[in-house]
Amino acid sequence: MRKVLIESSWVAIRKDPALLLDYKRYTRSYPGAKSIIKISRKLLNRIRYVLMNEKEYQLQTT
Repeated sequence: MRKVLIESSWVAIRKDPALLLDYKRYTRSYPGAKSIIKISRKLLNRIRYVLMNEKEYQLQTT
């Protein structure tokens, strides 16, 4: 499951401007792999929120 989440995170940073900004911020502080793992955790939290609240995923704006 982790591999799927990591791959989904790469797609998410291309589609979601807020995640892209977070990724760029993380890459200044962390080496390459750690920053995408941090994005994966954010994405997982968003997925959980959508499932728990039965709402549609909304792209975040800055």
